[in-house]
Amino acid sequence: MRIPREAIYAGAAVICVIAAGWFYTSDRRKTAEVYEMADTAAPTITAAAAEITEDAEPEVKRIKVYIAGAVINPGVYELDEGSRVEDVMDLAGGPVEEADMLRVNMAARLKDEQRIIVPKVGETIDKLLSEEENKDGETPININTADKEELMELPGVGQVTADNIIAYRTEHGDFKSVEDIKNVSRIGEKTFERLKELISVE
Repeated sequence: MRIPREAIYAGAAVICVIAAGWFYTSDRRKTAEVYEMADTAAPTITAAAAEITEDAEPEVKRIKVYIAGAVINPGVYELDEGSRVEDVMDLAGGPVEEADMLRVNMAARLKDEQRIIVPKVGETIDKLLSEEENKDGETPININTADKEELMELPGVGQVTADNIIAYRTEHGDFKSVEDIKNVSRIGEKTFERLKELISVE
């Protein structure tokens, strides 16, 4: 039986409408999924950024303090801001046996460039301050020319370390800067902090 041409055209039109509807619906569904994924991801990024901000720690400021008098290793020490006298006392090796610790406030908070004078029993602070001021006026020891006895006058430098300094400059030549003394055996960062204000290379 022959199908009328009008019926064929009508059937094709219906098929086109159905196909167009299917593509339209599918496209909207994909678009909705994209927006849903974007909405889900956004809080994750925000939370991660907030976590990083919370974990960031403020930088701790460093200060330098000079401790002298009746301590084992007097000198300049670097500490965290907010440290106390007991902290720099520990770095200096503690008090000597004759120290008058009743006159030292171990709980006092330190400030940058502060000077701590630990007296011996029976000593006056005024006498100690006068001695320290005289030391401040002394010429730094030239580590390129000083002999063994002169080097041993430095805090923390004994016979062995003095020999090491002389041996190093004999082998390698003159020190170019005071920092070069850290290349010498037995002189680490802590010892250098005590020495750097008391030595020179010229």
